[in-house]
Amino acid sequence: MSVTILIIDNEPSIVQIAKDILEREGFNVLTASGGKQGTDIWLSHRSIINLVVVDMEMPNVDGPAVISSILMIEPKAKILAMSGNPETRERCQAGLYLAKPFRPHDLIAAVNSLLK
Repeated sequence: MSVTILIIDNEPSIVQIAKDILEREGFNVLTASGGKQGTDIWLSHRSIINLVVVDMEMPNVDGPAVISSILMIEPKAKILAMSGNPETRERCQAGLYLAKPFRPHDLIAAVNSLLK
């Protein structure tokens, strides 16, 4: 079974790094450059998305808003929140939290843990 992961982050370099790491591991990856686009992609592709990786701090629609929107529709959605600001951890409703900057093996371990 192929696994599809949606990465939502407003930092293009983070999106590209995470995408490269996850694709090397054999995952299919969709990307979004912000919360609104990420929510729209999730809504239109939720039947094939197994996991969402979302940045907590984005302009306009931030991570907590994205997570709330997803969990309202799919309470069992698998979500990995990430942030470079440790204070956002307490606002995290996601299954797991990953601090930025992350090492490749930390991202892979977090993703694999949520997909179990």
